[in-house]
Amino acid sequence: MMRKLVSAVALLSLLVATAGAHSLWVEAEDTAEVGDVLEVYSFFGHATSATGMYVPLMDSTYLLAPNGEKLNLSMDTGSWLPGYGKMNYASAEVALYWPGDYVFASQRAPGVYDMAWHGLESNPQLYCDSAKSIIHCGEGEAEPNWDAGFPLEITFEKAPYAVSSGENFSGTITYEGEPVSANFSASYWTWDAHSCPDVQKGTSSEDGKFTVSLNNGGLWMICAEYDVQEPGEWTADHDLGTFYKAGDVLPYNSVHCRSTLSVWVK
Repeated sequence: MMRKLVSAVALLSLLVATAGAHSLWVEAEDTAEVGDVLEVYSFFGHATSATGMYVPLMDSTYLLAPNGEKLNLSMDTGSWLPGYGKMNYASAEVALYWPGDYVFASQRAPGVYDMAWHGLESNPQLYCDSAKSIIHCGEGEAEPNWDAGFPLEITFEKAPYAVSSGENFSGTITYEGEPVSANFSASYWTWDAHSCPDVQKGTSSEDGKFTVSLNNGGLWMICAEYDVQEPGEWTADHDLGTFYKAGDVLPYNSVHCRSTLSVWVK
């Protein structure tokens, strides 16, 4: 009986740890013609473990048109995708009426997470996740306008849709418009972003600069993470198991911002 209880506790700890390590990212075809209607997707979980994905409480999902107009999207949910199988995700159809570059962006609703929930040292943080991808529509070069309006942004020198396998990809990480030294990573979609030794990790320079090598064709996820030392309190807007209920007020020590850029390498 005791062995079963210990096993159950260990399993619960693993599940909580896994949920805390989930990532938000978006996918969309990165080139299109004027008038095309594309399906765009928002995912939360691990690309290598489709059955663990779910649709979290979202703050907003939107499309920024080439002229800067913000188009809020109403997302549908699904439970099966070719190539993944059974999984939970959100999607929408978007019509591209103007030539230029579009930014498809998604932001998860903030929430407190504490490592003490599965036996480690307590350090409650308010997690803020955001993700974006760039869609090029029409012929010719577009005026670069690739910011999504996130607090933590990944900006870049070359259009993501123009990157070829084997090329370096350079960018700048900014917080509230100012360059910051932040942690970054670049992970191919078939790798475990947390344990695969091939994942490229580093810290950007004081002026926010970083470079990664995208040496495989296919989907890459470039992630920036930055802690803001601003303690506060968060009022829960949903239940999370035994850890909190909607309406509970949870203190946190800092804000953990995470921003992910999806790049389809040719």
